[in-house]
Amino acid sequence: MIDLPQDWSKALYKVQSRLRELISSVPERGLDPLMEGLEELAVSVWILEGRGVLRERADDVPIVNHFADAFPPPLHKVAPAPPKKLKRNIPPRKILPLSEAGAVRALDAIMLVRALVEIGDYTRQTDKARTNHLLFLDDWRRMVWESARIPSWDRLRELTAGDPPFASQITHVRFSRRAVIDLLQAVANWRADLITPIPNVSMIFCQRCGRHEGRERIRCGVCAKLFCGKCFSRTADLCLIDYAKRYETLSAETRATVSGAALEMCRRYRLDEFTRNAAFAKALEENGVQVVFHETAPESGEEIVDNKGNFVLRLRDRENATAKKILFAALARCHFRAAESTPDDPLVAYFVDTCLGIPLEEILGTNPTPQVSSPKEIPTCDERASASRTSPNQA
Repeated sequence: MIDLPQDWSKALYKVQSRLRELISSVPERGLDPLMEGLEELAVSVWILEGRGVLRERADDVPIVNHFADAFPPPLHKVAPAPPKKLKRNIPPRKILPLSEAGAVRALDAIMLVRALVEIGDYTRQTDKARTNHLLFLDDWRRMVWESARIPSWDRLRELTAGDPPFASQITHVRFSRRAVIDLLQAVANWRADLITPIPNVSMIFCQRCGRHEGRERIRCGVCAKLFCGKCFSRTADLCLIDYAKRYETLSAETRATVSGAALEMCRRYRLDEFTRNAAFAKALEENGVQVVFHETAPESGEEIVDNKGNFVLRLRDRENATAKKILFAALARCHFRAAESTPDDPLVAYFVDTCLGIPLEEILGTNPTPQVSSPKEIPTCDERASASRTSPNQA
């Protein structure tokens, strides 16, 4: 393992220098020492990330983005893209030998580099940059296959069975070798036919559900762990476990009553977070609330009582998450008024979160401490293709 300094700029310079040293020694030492040094360097970067050094922002850019962008340019010299045209005056590229153990290290190294992309802020990444990154992954895979003479994907999966050897060093996250192989296989097929879809998988297991579905990983602002989008709250920078703690003061009986009423109202009027506003307006009108859509209404909505004693909800006609929360909150107040109870803010918020499909009762009814569950693997490309070709009668 390489000891990187705590200063991120000095650590980045040391990573770049180490990459240049590894690339310059390739013609003399071969590919096995390169893969071993590259894996050690990537593991050192993730150990530095576990200390919290890469979680800040510099010049409005996450520091982890700089480390993720430092690996592909020098590695392109070892794994260049295939030539567009074959010319006789250019000598053919020499294929350096690589052992099967080195191929596994190469796969682990590129998995760690890909995982850096998934925790960075790449929401504004252009399609061209994303495509170039996928092409780089396929170039690296092609170089490893040619050097190690790997015959098939099944053989690669046999070699990478089990957890990576650095799992004891990087303890704050868990990585999925199966996800990177599934991604590389899909990219190779997509590069050949331009039709194969790229799977939406992550190299990092979610630290609540234990799955690697979903490309991005989001860090909780309290426990600092990485979660998928399904295990992260939608209204706060918290995971579902820390988000559900705000409702711990409510009794189990109260939570069960409110959640049951919310689910029953959604079932009766066929409402969810994707329903159009007109359906909400009809449901509220049946419960004694008139909905008025107007551009002068406050952004957070406004519920008033007119001169005739009728309830009127004023809001802007927007088909977004904010409008849905306002409409669900109005339904919650209708329910509490019908039950002749005081609609306090925690109960209304719990009603709205239940309508939005957040599994609060599942979280509050179990141990609230974040635990990494056993990984639930998703089918590979071959398994999905064979399942789609199988008819229901044959199944």
